[in-house]
Amino acid sequence: MRWEAVEIPILHKDGSTRIFLWNSASVFGGDCNALIATIAQGQDITERKKADQLKDEFLGMVLTR
Repeated sequence: MRWEAVEIPILHKDGSTRIFLWNSASVFGGDCNALIATIAQGQDITERKKADQLKDEFLGMVLTR
């Protein structure tokens, strides 16, 4: 089994954009050829991304002084 992760921006009708982290994995049978299932999970990470950006901007200002 191998996990894949991707960040997906989703545009809402009101014009705002939310960022989702989408994780998925394919589960194969014993011969590694037959796909048995796919596991997937999505999480809204918009606020975490905003906090990371603010932190990076703050550190950039502090470190350039």
